[in-house]
Amino acid sequence: MPNDNMPQTPTPQDDAPQQTPDTVNGSGAGPHTGANPPPLAEPLPAAVPPAQAGTHGEAESPPDEAAPGSAPSPAQADGFTGPGTGEPFGDPLENLAPAPLPADGPVKRRSVVRTVVFWCALAVCVLVLAFALTQIIQIQWGYKVAVDEYDRLQELYYPAAKPPAAQPAAEDTSQPEEAEPLELWEINPDYVGWLEIPGTVVSYPLVLGANNDRYLNHTFEGVQNGAGTIFADYRNSRDFSSPHTVIYGHNLKNGRMFGGLHQYLDEVYARQNQLITLYTPDATLTYRIFSARVTDMYDPAYRLDFADDSEISAFIASYGGPADCTRMLTLSTCTNNDNDDERLLVHAALESVGPPSA
Repeated sequence: MPNDNMPQTPTPQDDAPQQTPDTVNGSGAGPHTGANPPPLAEPLPAAVPPAQAGTHGEAESPPDEAAPGSAPSPAQADGFTGPGTGEPFGDPLENLAPAPLPADGPVKRRSVVRTVVFWCALAVCVLVLAFALTQIIQIQWGYKVAVDEYDRLQELYYPAAKPPAAQPAAEDTSQPEEAEPLELWEINPDYVGWLEIPGTVVSYPLVLGANNDRYLNHTFEGVQNGAGTIFADYRNSRDFSSPHTVIYGHNLKNGRMFGGLHQYLDEVYARQNQLITLYTPDATLTYRIFSARVTDMYDPAYRLDFADDSEISAFIASYGGPADCTRMLTLSTCTNNDNDDERLLVHAALESVGPPSA
């Protein structure tokens, strides 16, 4: 039999709280179903409808209202609004699209293109300038070579066949004697005389070749050079007995060759420098200038053939020369203008024929 003095162990039924209809169903109605769960501290929130879920399926809290005049939040600027705002969310696929180019992208591209074009144009200009400078240097160097050659020839041979100054006999004969300079015709078989205009820089050996082309770009010694050589028309006679002799020379910018003939367009200068001397192996010919004019390469003044003395006399008189003259000399050169066909002609009539220079 049970001992009344022993402690009694409580049973689950004894410790469980007494259930009431209110604790079972949350109301006073309903049958008793057994043990009741402990009451919750707070009621569960209502489920968020799927249409109001965020982009990741999670519920979002309503955004705080922006203060008046404040800028919208980045989410609102992108078209996303929280639940309960009455505005639909933006397209979620917009976040997956590539970021647009900056607003100044085309401007930067245009700037790069302009920079590339500028440097390319600058490089072209530098190359053109370098090429032009190279051409100028080559031309000027060619002129210098030609001037040095003709200065040396003038020192040795002016006037034609001038004998060297007498030198005292040297006591020491151990040193070899310098060779005598060659004759001009030995240097160039086309040599026919020496042309001089007293009072000017014109004092050069004169040649007559097989054509009128070679000596446009070859010096007297045969060096290819743009300065060329003073030469007579190949159709003239070598002894200058032709009724009309035409002599050509370049108009160099440094004033050499026929570069000074344009001064004969000045009447005062022409009166002060009227004579032309031509030294040949057989005679010394003197001409007097009577006309200087600008024309073109097709002028009839280049005519060389005449039937008789009366025809040549009429031809000379038509350009202002003496009526009874039967031998005429014309110097021809280009002008300082850009017209390639333009020519400057200086006409002179034969005045006297003397003995050759000693």
